[in-house]
Amino acid sequence: AAQDCLAAALEMRRVGNLEKMREQAANLETACREVIERHPRSAEPHALLGRLYRALMRPEDAIAQQELALSKEPGLATARYERAVLLAVKNDRIRHRNTHLAARIRDGQP
Repeated sequence: AAQDCLAAALEMRRVGNLEKMREQAANLETACREVIERHPRSAEPHALLGRLYRALMRPEDAIAQQELALSKEPGLATARYERAVLLAVKNDRIRHRNTHLAARIRDGQP
């Protein structure tokens, strides 16, 4: 059920229905948190919540949830993949920002 909810939220984001996506996301977040409370040793709800946060463009929250998932199950492929994607995007943003700053310094701009 949670996977279906996430798939529906992602599809709504893809087609541009952000309001409906956020509504669906809120339901999924609540469901994940309930599962985490009932099954604190389970890694999958953290991985799913992290995927949701990535879809909501909350990368720091997403990374934190993937790290929690991997602390509970280091070999969980979905969490490893999501963490790799998130860290690659973060590194690209840092590299882009640094390149932009270097160009501004080189050109004498503040």
